[in-house]
Amino acid sequence: MKLLSESQKIDIALTSASLAGPGTGAYYSMTKYGKALFVVEVGAMAAAATSIAQVMQATSAAAVVSKAVTNNVATITANTNVTSAALTIVSAAGGVHVAGQTVTINGCIFTAAAADVAASRVYAVGADGATSAANLLAKINSTNVNIGVPGVTGASAVDGANTVLTLTVDEPGDTTITAVASAATTVVSTLSAIAYVECDASFLDDVNGFDHVAIRVTNSAAIQTGAVLLRGEARYSPTQYVAASKVNVAV
Repeated sequence: MKLLSESQKIDIALTSASLAGPGTGAYYSMTKYGKALFVVEVGAMAAAATSIAQVMQATSAAAVVSKAVTNNVATITANTNVTSAALTIVSAAGGVHVAGQTVTINGCIFTAAAADVAASRVYAVGADGATSAANLLAKINSTNVNIGVPGVTGASAVDGANTVLTLTVDEPGDTTITAVASAATTVVSTLSAIAYVECDASFLDDVNGFDHVAIRVTNSAAIQTGAVLLRGEARYSPTQYVAASKVNVAV
């Protein structure tokens, strides 16, 4: 049995930090590898924010000469296919929901109304924002697939005068969350998201000596961002240079 750590070279592509605008990580040699996979992770993103991951190439680790790899870009858009999200019921915007407004999660449309409609995604607005949030949460978490959101669970917390509903996936890695709200009383934001860009060695301009790769991430606003590089199809099992490691193997 070949371990993953024996087939994939693991390195830091971009140290996690709050990044506004562009940031480029270290350049790594591809001379002994056939493929590079950059995995980018971001934290909280406000609505409409974006995080663009672009593979760069250079002639050396010093990157005196560098340029983008053609057609090797992936874009994270806030609240679209994210791993966790938040619905903030905003007290300053009135808090209490208005009949007819909607919250859509993974295509499931929840509609506010004067009164609850059983066995449906219609919930009662209630007397205040906290009640609106509680009634919406009950629908989201319903075990009835015709009422709740399959594979997604919500949790409620108070943040000052606001109520925040946190949405997470039940089985991490098995689904994502896309959410949108029709009214200002509910603000949708991203809590975490992940993306990847894969680059084959054949994509590089090796004729002109471009044999190193790096990830450049450009954020439209300050977003906590980090990335890991996995290099594969090595000529031989790579040596990992890490601060700590542990592998359990059968005796």
